[in-house]
Amino acid sequence: MDTQGEVAAGDRTHRRDRRPALAWDAGNGRREPIAVIDVGSNSVRLVVFEGLDRHPRVLFNEKVLCGLGRGVGEKGRLEEEAVARALATLRRFALLCREMEVHAIEAVATAAVREAENGEEFVAAVARETGIALGVLSGAREAELSALGVISAFPHGQGVMGDLGGGSLELARIGAGAVVSQLSLPIGSLRLRGAFGDEIAPVREVTRGALAPHARWRGAAAGGDFYLVGGAWRALARVMMAQERAVLPILHGFEVDAGRALELADLIARQEPASLAQIRGVPAARALVLPQAAAVLGELLDWLAPRRLVVSAYGLREGLIYAQLPRRLKRKDPLIAACQALARANRRFGMPPELLRQWIDPLFAPRGPIALATGESRLVGAAAILADVAWHAHPDFRAERATLEVLSGHFVGVNHRERAWLALVMNALYGGEEDTVFARRCRRLLKEEQAERAVLVGMALRLAQRLAAGTPGPLTETALAMEADRLVLTVRPAAASLVGEVVLRRLSRLAGRLGLSFLVRSAPDS
Repeated sequence: MDTQGEVAAGDRTHRRDRRPALAWDAGNGRREPIAVIDVGSNSVRLVVFEGLDRHPRVLFNEKVLCGLGRGVGEKGRLEEEAVARALATLRRFALLCREMEVHAIEAVATAAVREAENGEEFVAAVARETGIALGVLSGAREAELSALGVISAFPHGQGVMGDLGGGSLELARIGAGAVVSQLSLPIGSLRLRGAFGDEIAPVREVTRGALAPHARWRGAAAGGDFYLVGGAWRALARVMMAQERAVLPILHGFEVDAGRALELADLIARQEPASLAQIRGVPAARALVLPQAAAVLGELLDWLAPRRLVVSAYGLREGLIYAQLPRRLKRKDPLIAACQALARANRRFGMPPELLRQWIDPLFAPRGPIALATGESRLVGAAAILADVAWHAHPDFRAERATLEVLSGHFVGVNHRERAWLALVMNALYGGEEDTVFARRCRRLLKEEQAERAVLVGMALRLAQRLAAGTPGPLTETALAMEADRLVLTVRPAAASLVGEVVLRRLSRLAGRLGLSFLVRSAPDS
């Protein structure tokens, strides 16, 4: 079986790649839970998603390090102990799926099973003992699905996706929301450690040798990013985050300039696994292969020449979901989809976020008095959707709850700076103090003028929410605008009583923040 094939996107080379479509009732919108089982060279994982959606909620997630790929490179077979551990894990997963009443199960295996002489025997044993139909992905299909996962999280991503598993390395060029081409190489963290132990120099040589026949990939990420996928590289990113003293302890969207990433990779490749395992968030089993993973990464950064390294929490499993979505859902912004899902569980009176956004737009529209920077308009839309997200919390903790929903929420489609900007908006929307631990942390990621715009957006949304009490009607009877040196709230006579003491106080605070006076003006009824 060719594990080094380079193919263009769309090619299908493996006879066991074809899988049934996931269950989704598009007619009435009912979404059945979907289980994805990923049998990798190092780990076996079950993720149960709420349904087939642009940003499906995770209902269950469990991983067991079975080490199926250990020994495949040297002996060509799956070891009995690893097989026994994997089968025991899959029996548990099958039982859990029955208890959860999950009927749609997408189960796939990667390098270890596809390369092992007894891979077919393992697939048969899985079917016999668990009833799970395990599909074996070709290297090309594995690369494509991992790349689709990255595209799902970064729709405008440009560059190369890299997924380092225990037994293989998958690369894919991505751009314009599509997978351009794929490459699968027989170098994986477990395979390399099994072949060379603690020696790192041979790892570098093997990586360079595997890349050499694929000259078209040299510089493939130039001007773009290199997106990290896979457990070993995510653990490696944890080490980089600790070294860089990352402001937010969130893997997804963590970025490092390529030059600095290369320095860090070279440093980590020289460390002992025991010392790496002391870093928070780095499992001891992953630490064993981090020097190898770092050495491979260093060679790839030199070969691909990206401008940045970007960590993606989405990969193969999310790619399996994304691949099944109808086109209209694929086109949705993943951040907006996630905010909408969160808002559905917390809404009060059905305030359309579009109306809330339109009401503050005279201040922040492209030609408004406060010019938003590139990308901030999208975040204002997200904030409008999340306006009710913390209303049900205790009043003393609403601002903290709203801020934490953004800082720790399972959002994609944002980097750390964008997440911090949105969190500052939510803190101001709920009247939070500006010197809290979380607010100070957000400001460390932003320039002063960026942080100030976020606070102003939050204060404007706070005024709208208090004026309308979360209902749409009052916003259609009023308007907000800046005129010369005044902030003007225009109110139709029939709605004059809406402008109470609390509303005036919030209007005054917003005006003061802008360095303006304020005026409440009556407008004739239409």
